[in-house]
Amino acid sequence: MPHITCAARAVTGAARCALQQRTQPPQPMLNPAAEVTIARELALAEQARQAGNEGRARVCARRAAGWAVAAGAGIAALPNAFVQLQRLAKDSAQPAHIRSAAAHLTLRITSEHLLPGNADPLSEARSIIRHFLPQVPA
Repeated sequence: MPHITCAARAVTGAARCALQQRTQPPQPMLNPAAEVTIARELALAEQARQAGNEGRARVCARRAAGWAVAAGAGIAALPNAFVQLQRLAKDSAQPAHIRSAAAHLTLRITSEHLLPGNADPLSEARSIIRHFLPQVPA
């Protein structure tokens, strides 16, 4: 259901209320601590990647995405971002690209310590963050 606002306009000297539909629903109120946590986890992911520690970068990206899902949905964050993202990957109410990003973030590494496919954990996390919290820089 679209969000409706009422704006008063003066028409021929009388005030009239006109309904206007907004195309975007109102953004969820974001706890400032959640925004700081998401930004910190993304920064740690970038630092880990630059240091050559792709495993640590994946963990941090996954945590940032988990926080964004919880904050965007207005629910308490689960103790484990992995579980949060597994649920998101199976949520048919979410767009396919978001479910796919969540699935990529929950992939298990191979015995050679590599990710199957060509998924980029930081890019996947940023997609999820932008979807749930477009007002947060990702």
